Amino acid sequence: MLELEKEVKSLLTDFEEEKAKSKELKDENYKLRDRLSLLEKTEQDYQEMKEKYQLAINEKVEQSKPQLRAVKSDEPASLSESSSLTKEALADVLIEAQTTADRIVRKAEKKAEDILVNKQEEFQAISQQAEQYREKMIQMKQVTDHLLGSWIDQLDDIIEELK
Repeated sequence: MLELEKEVKSLLTDFEEEKAKSKELKDENYKLRDRLSLLEKTEQDYQEMKEKYQLAINEKVEQSKPQLRAVKSDEPASLSESSSLTKEALADVLIEAQTTADRIVRKAEKKAEDILVNKQEEFQAISQQAEQYREKMIQMKQVTDHLLGSWIDQLDDIIEELK
C-alpha cells in the first residue's frame, strides 16, 4: 500500500511537470504567433512604402521628360530668358537627375528585395519552430494520456484490493 502511494505521488509529480511544460509550450506558441503577425504587418507596411516611393520616383521622372525633350529639341518649354542656366547645362542637370533617380530606384529595389528575403527567412524559421512545438505538444499529450491511463488502472487495482 505504501509503495502504491509513492508511485501515485510520483505519477502526480510527473503529471504536474508535464502540465507545466505544456503551459510553457503554449505560451511560446502564442509568442511565436504574435511575432509572425508582426512580421506580416511589417512586410505589408514595407510593400506599401515601396509602392509609394516608386510612384513618386516615376512621377518625378515623367515630370522631367517634357523639359528634357524641350531642351534637346531647342524648343523653350518653361525657360525664362533671364535664366542663368543654358539649355545645355539644364539638359545635363536633367540627365544627371534622371540618372540619380534611376540609381536611387535600383538601390531601393535592392534594399526592398533584401528586406523581403530576410522576412521570408524569419517567417520560415518561425514556421519551423511552431512545427517543432506542435510536435512536442503532441508528444506531451501522448505521455499525459499514458500517465492518466496508468493512474486509472492503478486506482482500479487499489479499489479492487480494498474490496
